[in-house]
Amino acid sequence: MKRYRIVTILFAICLSYMFVLSPASAANKQDNGVQKPPSGLHAKRVSESSIKVSWKKDKTAKRYIVYRYFHTKKKAVKIATTKKNYYLDKKLKKHKIHHYVVRSEGKYGRSELSYSVCCINWKNNNRKITNPKRVYVDQDEVQVSLFSNPKYRPSYSRVEADNQIYAKVYPEKKGKRPFNKKVRWFTTNKKIAVVKKDGTVIPIDSGKCYVYAKAQNGVNSKKIEVQVDDYALVDEFARPPE
Repeated sequence: MKRYRIVTILFAICLSYMFVLSPASAANKQDNGVQKPPSGLHAKRVSESSIKVSWKKDKTAKRYIVYRYFHTKKKAVKIATTKKNYYLDKKLKKHKIHHYVVRSEGKYGRSELSYSVCCINWKNNNRKITNPKRVYVDQDEVQVSLFSNPKYRPSYSRVEADNQIYAKVYPEKKGKRPFNKKVRWFTTNKKIAVVKKDGTVIPIDSGKCYVYAKAQNGVNSKKIEVQVDDYALVDEFARPPE
């Protein structure tokens, strides 16, 4: 009888191990259960009275909520709900810059608002400014040392590595200028490296990731490979003080 109880207990322990510590349950534990905001937003002029806002599809999202910023109300107001990964905003006022943000609703509830994109809806011939067409960056890859981050730098180091990336926004038509020349920087892995507003790459941990610049209407630059090494690059350190 005692043997039977012991076998039953061992069998129950094995079953609990299989269900609780299975790969599927481990994956569920790794999933933080937070609905992510839409990414890859892009705003494009369709006509003088309409703008198309698009974004990347999310498998966990069931619907998307689109907001437009109203200067009179000084806040973003909900204008539509859609199951598609785009929305065509019609009957817009002419000769204005329109700002948009999007959030998703799905498996994990409602996400936070996405980053904003903006677009102008007048013809190129009417004004001196136009929408951005492309973003140029002056580097294809960047190699940085983890010690270029002051957090990991010894007191006697003289790290002066050039980790800055130059970006330039080009207009849709020659002879015009973009309505906004500023870019925003994004990284594929914030645990490896991030980019400051001026284009300076800040290493966080050793590894490889990609960074890219985005114009105000959502146009992307090419991706730049960033390699972060956990050792000092050549001639970066002075001799330690005696």
